[in-house]
Amino acid sequence: MHLSASLMPRLARPLAAAAVLGLTTGAVCAAGISAAGPAVVGRVAAGDQNPVQKADGYVVELRLPPAGVAAGAEAEIPLRISDTRQGDPAPGVPAARLRARITLPADASVSVAEPRAYSKGTVPGDYALACTFPRAGEYRLELRVTPPGVDAKEFTVTFPVNVTAAPAAGAAAAAESSYTLSFTMDPRSPGVGQGVKMTFALKDRATGRIVTDFDAASDTALQVVVVREDLGEFFQEQPEYDERTGEFVLPSFGFPNGGNWRVFVEAAPRGAGVVTFSEKVSVNGAQALRTPLMARGLPLVREGGYTLTLKPVRLNAETLVPLAFTLTDNQGRPVTDLQPWRGGLAHLFLIERDGKTYLHALPDTTDPSNGRTGTLSFPVRFPKQGTYKGWVRFQRLGQTVTMPFILRVTK
Repeated sequence: MHLSASLMPRLARPLAAAAVLGLTTGAVCAAGISAAGPAVVGRVAAGDQNPVQKADGYVVELRLPPAGVAAGAEAEIPLRISDTRQGDPAPGVPAARLRARITLPADASVSVAEPRAYSKGTVPGDYALACTFPRAGEYRLELRVTPPGVDAKEFTVTFPVNVTAAPAAGAAAAAESSYTLSFTMDPRSPGVGQGVKMTFALKDRATGRIVTDFDAASDTALQVVVVREDLGEFFQEQPEYDERTGEFVLPSFGFPNGGNWRVFVEAAPRGAGVVTFSEKVSVNGAQALRTPLMARGLPLVREGGYTLTLKPVRLNAETLVPLAFTLTDNQGRPVTDLQPWRGGLAHLFLIERDGKTYLHALPDTTDPSNGRTGTLSFPVRFPKQGTYKGWVRFQRLGQTVTMPFILRVTK
């Protein structure tokens, strides 16, 4: 779509086609780091809300959880890597190789298990570390980064990480209040099959102004998913940008059934990662029979001439879970030629039975073969236990395929 220079969302520019598509990554997170010296050691930049270090033209921003980092439970520490040499705003670096080590300088006897690094969410350049701190204290995170490219040089940055015995109460809720979503429908009370115009605008809560500065997320600044209340129907939509107003518009969406529906909206305001909103919609007209959600062992799905099988994995909430699937064609051959589509080789959507808990992941780019050898692996953190409906979506031979399944997640 064409965006005017005055109102167009400012999106992070991609580095190179191969990097954007996640074709040349190989991030490894290990406790043992080689003795080779770093290219440059960054310094903490003063005055930034999040800890920031700079090295060799790159910026690494550590996005510590607003609630703090607590000892004893697995923590997810998001971070972002940007390349300032590519202009302003600096685009994310989506194909870096990462190695991390965590120590407690005050007590060398404390051992921290090696963190696991993975690409996070749908914004190029966003990563996360999954690690467990055994006790409270001031830890040291050493992160070695190798940008994409044959001639790229590794650099090292370090961050202090303050770990407490318990997170600060209410901090997470405060973080969610930075943005609001303006959502309207025309008509307000739609009927089955009626063309409905949906309009979306992300706003800064503090100023009330429409946000137009975004990181690139799934090749668009804003993405919409529409599901029936019982999760029996699923639609992934790409809204159009309105140059006159700065809003995003779905010109005409038709609800196939009456009853209650959920509209999920993802946006990636610059420097904030992905924010998600949920709106409930009531549709007049005949309702479909409810689809039961029953998880029966590991999913094996056959759809559109393809077979999708989940590899054995323990499905626990509040920990990093690598959901790895094998994907074969109708001849039983591994599918190795998926087409890049909406920012990745595939998309995984997960929604809990309550219709409010929503997850969206792309294949983990820390494995350069991910999605290229008949296997798709997605890094997922289920926020709570429950029954989840999932959809894996991909494009091959010009056709989009959706493969649904159900998972039961325990605590």
